[in-house]
Amino acid sequence: MNIQLHALKQLIALTALLLLAQACNSNNDPTLNPVHQSGLLANERIETSDGIRNYHLYLPKSPSIAPIVLLLHGHSGSADQILGLDGGVSPFKLWLDLALEENLILVAPDGLRGASGKQGWNDCRDVMGVTPESNDVQFLDDLIEHVKKTHGSVNANTFAVGISNGGLMTMRLAEEIPEKIDAMSIIVASRPASSECPESNVPVPVLFMNGTGDKLVPYYGGQILSNRGEVISTPDTINYWINRNQSETTPSELALADTNQTDDSTATRYSYRNAAGQTVVELYEITNGGHTEPSIAERYGRIYKAIVGNQNGDIEMAYEVWDFLKQFKR
Repeated sequence: MNIQLHALKQLIALTALLLLAQACNSNNDPTLNPVHQSGLLANERIETSDGIRNYHLYLPKSPSIAPIVLLLHGHSGSADQILGLDGGVSPFKLWLDLALEENLILVAPDGLRGASGKQGWNDCRDVMGVTPESNDVQFLDDLIEHVKKTHGSVNANTFAVGISNGGLMTMRLAEEIPEKIDAMSIIVASRPASSECPESNVPVPVLFMNGTGDKLVPYYGGQILSNRGEVISTPDTINYWINRNQSETTPSELALADTNQTDDSTATRYSYRNAAGQTVVELYEITNGGHTEPSIAERYGRIYKAIVGNQNGDIEMAYEVWDFLKQFKR
């Protein structure tokens, strides 16, 4: 009982600190560029087995020929938060610039509230009470098909990008509906040590971007902060995908320029290719990076970084991820 009480107190304290940090990160300017606003359909709704679900949708000038990019927020996040509509810092808001430049449809759905009272996704962690009980695979599958038929093309490429709990949910999509995902990216997340999901052997191109100094989801495996289940290490996660995608085991390695020497962090890209020469598994190892997305333009505040770890400022996550995903457009 004392252990459980200590864990509860730890979770309450962490939640309070994160809320304070998010408030400190607010730039008090929740408005988007008018060009972005003109293409943003906020608070769209769709009927699902869990009731009405909400999502934000960004439509470019030519949606009928646009790829679809699904953006999944982390635990306690939201569609507003991931697109920066709440006025806070969010490296994911750079996807709005990319959508304008590259003619992309963006879909940012809201997770449901679980036992913690925070929004999240029912990923594959086999731990009672950690995630909501929602049928999120069906919801996201239905949502992808709805957007294709209503706004885009039934043959549109579909890419998924998720952070933390959203990254774990993205991996669940690759297990249960891999045929619907052309490529994906996982930010600050690894495979769960104990999974309740069936495993697929269908190859899916994947990029991981994980920090070696992550204070919430440990890079080298172990317990997620506040007893929210365990993950295997990032190297073991990469090995799983190398085997599944039949990639070469020796990567090409590129140390990225250390353009921000005040962030106490560097980035190295490892690319594992298959026999056809395509990059099918990629790892951005963010040395001394925390539970944060690397970004040059969107910089987290000091209090937030004290909780989750350093933020790399040498690369722009959204642009690096899109450079990977766009290789797999049909």
